[in-house]
Amino acid sequence: MDQIIHATFVDGVFKPAQPVNLPAGTEVTIVLPPQAKKSGSDQAWEEFERFCDENAFDSGGERLTRDELHDRRL
Repeated sequence: MDQIIHATFVDGVFKPAQPVNLPAGTEVTIVLPPQAKKSGSDQAWEEFERFCDENAFDSGGERLTRDELHDRRL
């Protein structure tokens, strides 16, 4: 009989949301729903966008002009 067990992947381990009635060492097959199948770069980009939305990057400092940004005097 099929069982649906909801779990979260944390530190390399699937952690069930509720206790499961399985003996230790039981082998299982995990089938991921389509929305969970994202490439690493897609997931990283989404995390970066979420980080940008949650955090302000304005230092409040003086804005440099184009000439000041490209001043190459040594």
